[in-house]
Amino acid sequence: MALCVVVVLSICLLCFCGVQAISKQSDHTNLNEPNLISVLPSTQDDDFDCVDIYKQPALSHPLLKNHKIQFATINTTKSTTFHGAQATIAINGPPVSSDQYSMAQVWVQSGPLNVIQAGWAVDGFKSTGCYNAQCPGFVQVHPIYRPGQPFQNISIPRGTQYVFDVVISQEPINGNWWLVERNNLSIGYWPKELFNHLGDGAEVVRYGGTSASKTGLSPQMGTGSLPNRDYRTGVGYFIQNKIMGSDFVMNDILLTEMVKNVDTSTACYDLGYYGFVASDVRETFSYGGPGGSCGT
Repeated sequence: MALCVVVVLSICLLCFCGVQAISKQSDHTNLNEPNLISVLPSTQDDDFDCVDIYKQPALSHPLLKNHKIQFATINTTKSTTFHGAQATIAINGPPVSSDQYSMAQVWVQSGPLNVIQAGWAVDGFKSTGCYNAQCPGFVQVHPIYRPGQPFQNISIPRGTQYVFDVVISQEPINGNWWLVERNNLSIGYWPKELFNHLGDGAEVVRYGGTSASKTGLSPQMGTGSLPNRDYRTGVGYFIQNKIMGSDFVMNDILLTEMVKNVDTSTACYDLGYYGFVASDVRETFSYGGPGGSCGT
């Protein structure tokens, strides 16, 4: 089972990790919770090239000609320009078969094909590899840490929680988009020139989970449990969710400016956005579900 950081370029609707992911446990950051540990990347990786989300091996099965990727996300509704997003995402390891994947990520997007995305994924296609730093145009700047590296630890329901701190932000002067760990550890960037639409900012920002399956039976999302307001009770969650608006300042997302997007039965997947919960976790939501016969 593997997890990964997910990064997406303008030429891909979605590039995702198939086998490896980011990171070994490194310097721990205690986010005011005794069992909440932040992790950074390791040097191990297995990267391959970009694929369109609807051309990935998961969807090559003839019965999936019209298959739809399933989402449980919150999306921005405000008509403005966004220049970044950040979140602290619990690292979960939902079980997947050889024809399934399950992911959690943050998106910034403009137009139909300009997307940058970061998060983790568990992918049953162990022969397909990761689609990360090898996506054309990503400029690696950190000598050790990079997208596509494995997490050594995953969260234990009702136990120790391991989280991934991720920031996607656009420079105000040159317009480049950076992948940064919350403690200002710069991983790399996508030059503005790569994008037809994201060069001047994003139209939409999304946070949450996605899944897909070749067989029609959807995998678990998050921990496999449906949302719960108390994110420590064994559910998948995002805390400290922020967004960078037209002023290039990162602020908390606002409940009144987000909309829930769950495109399947809420018995399969759901998302609960609880707003400002406490000063240490701030804007919080939980997501996920058992999957199963969720339909398309």
